[in-house]
Amino acid sequence: NRALMSAMPDNIFVIDSQKRIVEHLRGDAAPWQDAGLSVVGLEIAAIFPDVAARQAASRIAAVLETGSPSAFEYRTFSAGGGPQWNECRFVHHGGSRVLAIVRDISERKLAEQRIHRLAFFDPLTGLPNRAHLKDRTEDALKRTERSVALFAIDLDRFKRINDTLGSGIGEHQCEDV
Repeated sequence: NRALMSAMPDNIFVIDSQKRIVEHLRGDAAPWQDAGLSVVGLEIAAIFPDVAARQAASRIAAVLETGSPSAFEYRTFSAGGGPQWNECRFVHHGGSRVLAIVRDISERKLAEQRIHRLAFFDPLTGLPNRAHLKDRTEDALKRTERSVALFAIDLDRFKRINDTLGSGIGEHQCEDV
């Protein structure tokens, strides 16, 4: 069982009701591991940034009280200075202990950002597209009881430019507008 868990890239911690780390099953390298430090016996603030430590403490208390699993995501910065997103899942581990599973979800977050960009922005101009406009307009209408004005631009005979001069010229014309 321990061999299986240590083969996972996740960092797995057993945490007691006092929010102290009782056991750490090493996963992918974390800053304290690079320095050869042990986190066993330390409070959870040793592995979480301030805001995430407070959120983790409340999740741990809830899991111990209800027995229901809980999870949250938080952002830190990697050793290289870039953003690193983590997901932390908590499950009851018998008695007054909780199992915390911390996973690096940075690649998933980057993929989500790329998907959002492709869904809501024109790849040529970088401007918001029709789906983005519709989404924002619906949000604006939900937030107000007053009238909302919308200004739209239509390029007459734009298809003729694309058809006669080629899509490359049409794209340049669109960028200029």
